[in-house]
Amino acid sequence: RFIPAHLLENAEFITHAEKILEYPMSDRENNRLDERAKTLLTQYRDEATLVVTGRLHAALPCLAMGIPVILPAIIWTFVLNG
Repeated sequence: RFIPAHLLENAEFITHAEKILEYPMSDRENNRLDERAKTLLTQYRDEATLVVTGRLHAALPCLAMGIPVILPAIIWTFVLNG
C-alpha cells in the first residue's frame, strides 16, 4: 500500500529470520548463521537496487554499500510507541 506497484513488480521479499537449530549455540551453528548473513549481504551487494526494510541490521549495511534504503517511519512509530 505504501510502495508503488511498478517497484513491487520486480521485488523480492527476503527475511532475516533464521531458525536456531542448536541451543546453546555451538561453533558449528554460529558458523552456519555467519554464512547465512554473508550470503544475504552478498545478495544485497550484487542484486539490490533499492531496499525497503524496518530492520536497522538490514538497512545500515546496505547504506554502507551505497544501496538506497527506505526505512518506513510507520514501523518505527510502532516500535517506539509500542
